[in-house]
Amino acid sequence: MKFLALLFLAALTVPAQSLRIFAIDTEGGKSTLYVPHSGDSMLIDTGYDGFDNRDANRIVKAAKEAGITRINHLVITHFHRDH
Repeated sequence: MKFLALLFLAALTVPAQSLRIFAIDTEGGKSTLYVPHSGDSMLIDTGYDGFDNRDANRIVKAAKEAGITRINHLVITHFHRDH
């Protein structure tokens, strides 16, 4: 019983970890930026090229809001010639 009480108290002292998720409106689809507590980031899909850098600017804006200066991992879920 004491062991369970100690385990419970130890769990209370561990800081909560968070995962922040940013849904980015890239026209024709969505990009998603994941930023876990560690600060490593992962971007899924990038939107379209062109359009006066519209989608790239939206991704940069989300990264700034997330407080990161680089994308650590990039996942492309499908290929289109235009993006």
